[in-house]
Amino acid sequence: MNVSIFKTIQDGSNFIFEAGPGSGKTTTLIRTLHQILKAPDNIIDPTSQKIACITFTNVAANEIKERLGGDLDAVHVSTIHSFLWKHISSFQNELRRALYTFNDRLGPSNKRYIPNLNLDERDIEYVDHYADLSKGEISHDDVLELAFHMIEEYSTLRHLIKCQYPILLLDEYQDTQDIVIETLSQLIKADSQTAFGKTDFRVGLFGDSMQSIYDSGAGYVDPQRLDAVTITKEDNYRSTPNIVRLINEVRAKSKEATHVEQQVQRTDLPQRSICSLFYTTNDIALKLRSLDAIASHFDWSLGEDTKILELTHSAISRTANWNNLQKAYTYRGRDGFDRLRMGDDTYSSTFLFMSRLYKAWASHNGSDTLRILRFESPGYIRDRNIVTSTEDMVHWTSILNEYVRRCNSSNIEESSISAILNFVFDEDVQLCRRIDRIARFESYYDLDDSKRIENRRKFLAALTETHFSELLHFYDYLDQATPFSTQHGTKGAEYDNVILVIDDSTWKNRYSFSTVFGASDRIEDRVQRTLNLFYVSISRARNNLIVVYKNPTTVSIAGAKELFGEDNVRPLEEVLPDIATF
Repeated sequence: MNVSIFKTIQDGSNFIFEAGPGSGKTTTLIRTLHQILKAPDNIIDPTSQKIACITFTNVAANEIKERLGGDLDAVHVSTIHSFLWKHISSFQNELRRALYTFNDRLGPSNKRYIPNLNLDERDIEYVDHYADLSKGEISHDDVLELAFHMIEEYSTLRHLIKCQYPILLLDEYQDTQDIVIETLSQLIKADSQTAFGKTDFRVGLFGDSMQSIYDSGAGYVDPQRLDAVTITKEDNYRSTPNIVRLINEVRAKSKEATHVEQQVQRTDLPQRSICSLFYTTNDIALKLRSLDAIASHFDWSLGEDTKILELTHSAISRTANWNNLQKAYTYRGRDGFDRLRMGDDTYSSTFLFMSRLYKAWASHNGSDTLRILRFESPGYIRDRNIVTSTEDMVHWTSILNEYVRRCNSSNIEESSISAILNFVFDEDVQLCRRIDRIARFESYYDLDDSKRIENRRKFLAALTETHFSELLHFYDYLDQATPFSTQHGTKGAEYDNVILVIDDSTWKNRYSFSTVFGASDRIEDRVQRTLNLFYVSISRARNNLIVVYKNPTTVSIAGAKELFGEDNVRPLEEVLPDIATF
C-alpha cells in the first residue's frame, strides 16, 4: 500500500488521496483498510470500533465488500446516504425538530412546503419514492441536508459517530455532494475532548477531482477545508505512453486540479498504439458506417473491445440509426425520451414486446418466440395457451412470418412503427392488445390544452414516418449490444480502443470542446466541466484512441496539434478519401 497514507493515519492526520485514471485507487483503498486492521499499534479498538468506508453508489459499496473478504466485521461499508441515515434515524425527536426547520427553509414558494406541518407521534422515514413531508417522509437529498444540520447542532451525535468510527474513508469523493464534505468538516473541527472523554477522528478522501463530471459532485476539495494533507499517486496501469502523455497534458490545463503527472506502469504494451485526432466538416463522418470504416482502417472491429463515445443520447441516435424515433419523442415533453429510455413511456411495454418478438422469430428461435407470446404480450394474461394443435402452429407461423416481412419492408406504409402497431393490435392477428393507457393516449380524451393536443398529433404522425428498424436499433443500444455509449456512461470503465466523437453544436450551453484546444470562454464553469469530461473520455482507452472532431475552428485545430502532436492531427478525409460516397 501507499506508505505515506498509513503514516498519515498513524500520525492522526486527515488526507486527500488524489490519483488519476487507471491508477488503482480502489486497490489502494482496500490495502489501506487491510493495513489498518493489522496495525500493531491498534489504531482502532476492534471490540467497540469500526472503520467507516463510505461510497457514492451501492455498486461501489458492493465491490469494496467483495474485495475486503473476511475483514468485513471490522469495516462498515455503505453508501453515504445509508451511513448518515443509520446515525440520525435513532434521534427521532431531533429529526422532527430538524424537519420543522427544513420545512420553514423551503418556504411557501416551494411545492414541497407543508403549511402547519404537524409531525407529532410520527416516525420520520427515509423513502426511495416521492417524499411527502406531511407524512414524515424524507428523500435521498433530504438525508444529506438533515444530517448536516443535526451533526452541526448536536454534540452527542458528533461524539457517537466519532467514537464508533475513529477512521472514516470516503471513496470517489469528487462525486459526493458538497454538503457531505461540509458534514465531514463539522466532525473534524468539533472538539475531540467532550464530557464523554477524548475522541480521535481521522478522515481520508480517495478520488480524482478531474473526474468530477456530475453537477451534484463536489469536484475539487481544498485540503484546508478538512485540515488535510494531499497524497498523490502517479501510476497508470491502464494506458499506453502516448495516451498517458495526452492525459497529463489535458490535466495540466486545469486551473483547480491537484498536479498529478502519471507514469506508465503497463508491461503488456502493444506493438502499435494510435492516439490521434481527425477533423471533418462532413456529416457522413458521424454515421456508423464511417466510424466502422475508421476502425477497419486501423485493423480494429466494432466489437466488445471498441467503444464509440458521444456526448448525448440524441447524438448517438443520429449515428446509430434511430434518430427519427428520438425526434418523435421531442413531442412527448421535456422528459419524453427519458421515460422511453427508462421503460416508463405509454408505449414502452408494447415497443419492447415488438422488438423482442421480431428478434426471436427473425433469428429462428421458436422457443423464445413462444415464451414471449405466452408471457410478454401486453394486454393478455400471462401464460396464455396459444398452441394446442398442429393447426395452431401453422396459424402462428403464418402470422409471425407476415410480421417479420412487414417489419423488414422498405415500404414505409407497411413498415412504419405506426403500421406495425396497427398490425400487432389487429383482432385477427392477436400478437398483443392496445392497452388502456395507449387507447386513452390515442383518443386525446384526457386533454383540453390545444398545445398538448397538437404535440400529441405530431408525435403520432412522426410514428407513421419512422421505420420499425429504428426501434430495433434503439433497444440494441439500451441492451448494450452496440459499441455506443455516452461520455458520462463509461466512467470507471476501460476499453482497448476508443473512438470519441466531439461536436460543439451538440450541447452548447453546457459544453464547449473548443476550449480544450485553446478557445476562450467567459463561462469558467463550462470550461472546467468540458475539460473534465474530455479527460474522463480519453482515459478510458487502453491501447488506441481516436478523436473525431466535427467542424473545429482553425484555433481548435492548432490547439489540437499542440496536445496530440503535429503528425497526429489530420483531416478525416486523409484516412477515408471516399467518405463522400459512403
